[in-house]
Amino acid sequence: MKLPIRRKKQVVTDAETAIVPPRATFPVPIELRDHIYSFLLDHEKTRAQPYHTRPQNERGTQSEVNLRDKSVAHTYRFHTNILAVNKTINEEAKQELHRSNVFVVVSWVWPNLGSILHAFDVPIVTERQAVIARFDHCALRLHLRDPTPKSRLGGAAKVQSLLMLHADVPILCKAIRYISATCPRPATVCFKVAEAPDHEQLMFGNNNARPARTMIKFSSGSAHADTVGKQTQLLAPFEQMCMAGQKITVICASEDEEGRGTAMQHAIRRVEVLAAPHFIWIKVVAWDMLDTALALMSTANSLVQAGDLERAGEHYARICSGTLERGILNGLPERIFDSDAAPAIICAMRVFTDAAAAAGLLHLRNLEFQKAQEAENYTHGISAYISQFDIRNEVLGYEERGAWVMHAPFWHLRLLMQLTEAEPDLDSLVAQFNLAHDALPENEYIRHDLRLVSALSDEYRDGTYLTYDPEQVLRESSAMVLAPQTFIYSVPKHVARPAAIEGWVDVHQREAFAGKAGRRVEAL
Repeated sequence: MKLPIRRKKQVVTDAETAIVPPRATFPVPIELRDHIYSFLLDHEKTRAQPYHTRPQNERGTQSEVNLRDKSVAHTYRFHTNILAVNKTINEEAKQELHRSNVFVVVSWVWPNLGSILHAFDVPIVTERQAVIARFDHCALRLHLRDPTPKSRLGGAAKVQSLLMLHADVPILCKAIRYISATCPRPATVCFKVAEAPDHEQLMFGNNNARPARTMIKFSSGSAHADTVGKQTQLLAPFEQMCMAGQKITVICASEDEEGRGTAMQHAIRRVEVLAAPHFIWIKVVAWDMLDTALALMSTANSLVQAGDLERAGEHYARICSGTLERGILNGLPERIFDSDAAPAIICAMRVFTDAAAAAGLLHLRNLEFQKAQEAENYTHGISAYISQFDIRNEVLGYEERGAWVMHAPFWHLRLLMQLTEAEPDLDSLVAQFNLAHDALPENEYIRHDLRLVSALSDEYRDGTYLTYDPEQVLRESSAMVLAPQTFIYSVPKHVARPAAIEGWVDVHQREAFAGKAGRRVEAL
């Protein structure tokens, strides 16, 4: 057997080795690389469904501590893994990320504001405080301070913050407007008696409340805010962040004194006039509340249809929280019931009763009697408020007096709440359900409960049903047997919306009033 010959390895000198240049990590032209970065990191291309509407297999593991994780904390899916490939790609991709997205840091000292923004599904990038503290590429910073005294905040108030995109600032402004409308704010409310000329405005002062404070500060190192023109564009959406009587401070980043004295001063003045009005037209506020409530109702109804009843209940609760007890509508003079604001207020209140009824029915579905009772009590307060308007039937589209109550969803809730009593009057309840069925003969929920209550009444009359169990009866009612109910109110066509609106101001009435009184329009 012949053994293989072991040969010496050939030694190659460095001079004989061909010099091979290092291979590029990303061997494509810079234009194509920028296109790839833009696709992975631009918010228009990475927008994802809100968390609560995604399929279960796409939700992943979420924190139970952070409520926003269940909603919108992951609205955007920036594919930032590309930043970790190497240093060169990290720098190029990071530049594209900051160039194609305008970031805003929002901070606040405001109790429960985070949960309120959560209920409004305000899209954010992140609210991790460590990430936000290190982030220095925002175009501007918005800081909100609630007028609540420090003594009521329990000592030093904690500052909370989030990072969002400037494109989503209008959604944030809408949430702030709704909060302001449902909380006491210092302002002078304007309205006119029906059939009166536009220049005859009645004014009601509410200057006892403390004003909120807002600061908008542009970042000097951001390419998105390095000129006055860019700053005015970034400032424009905040004109819709209406909070009556708030104190707004705008800190510019530009050193151009001439530009700041013209275009920037004009932009700041518009924000102060529109976002911090001292004179507000109550009918415009009511229309704003109505539009926002309808949008929240639509979202909540979609959540109900998707089976996310917990999130839907949060939306319903947000619609009808504190609107009468603490809001701008509280404490208005009686002349408001015969004013041009009456139709919008009535329609807005009608939506609030729908939200309370939907929330109450969901509580009954979970056998939460106490919460359902609170929702029913709220409908009593709202309906009593509506009953003070003489034109309520005309506005809501009913000829018979009180007919709107029989057609409102909260009437069904009130009937079901009688089933939670220890000894309900079943004969009286059958008569009331018959009236409800006559008013809404096509309503399958009322028809189901009418059959249930009629059967119970017959069994009690015959002596075959001796023990009444509220929970067992409710398990057989429409609140649990049938699919959850959803309600959406359509504003009647004869209820006219104001033609010209700026913030919370009716432009036509403001100009007529200012012209008649000889005042400058800007002062209003």
